[in-house]
Amino acid sequence: MSKPELVLKPRPKETTMMTNALEAKAEVASLYRGMQELLGGDWIDDTHNWGPCYMLDGSEGVSYSMFSIRRSQPLPAPPKRIAEQAQAIWARFGHRVEIEYNDVMRPPRHVLSEPRLLAGSKPDGLLIQFTVGEDYADFTANSRCVLGDQEKLNLLEVDANPGIEATPVPGAARRRAE
Repeated sequence: MSKPELVLKPRPKETTMMTNALEAKAEVASLYRGMQELLGGDWIDDTHNWGPCYMLDGSEGVSYSMFSIRRSQPLPAPPKRIAEQAQAIWARFGHRVEIEYNDVMRPPRHVLSEPRLLAGSKPDGLLIQFTVGEDYADFTANSRCVLGDQEKLNLLEVDANPGIEATPVPGAARRRAE
């Protein structure tokens, strides 16, 4: 008796788009969680939302943006040591970056950035930055630009994170109430 043939069915386009979007978010969110675990303390999550971007081929896509800050709290180690530990965490996630020192920022900070600080974003839209100084740290990220439905993704974001507000999308409040 022969084995039944395995037939792989392609995923519907919407499922594929959602998977790619969630993978793009997971890439930056994993680094953020790593920084939270490294430093502990209270972080203020300021921005968590999906916004429009342009993909490499010029078509429209979405990018996950986040910004979080930890300030006025003692650090568990000197800023330079924290930056070195953060660099090791980033490397485990495949992001090999140099530690830059910026004494123009207040407080002066050690910076991890992909791409380098003030170089803009990578061609695919990725930008990840972590800065740490005396009693201060922040994390900023824009994920890679991927196909996705900004409205649906922002509604998922609000549902998953009570207390934060995602970028309003025309008609989203009406649809959410339905």
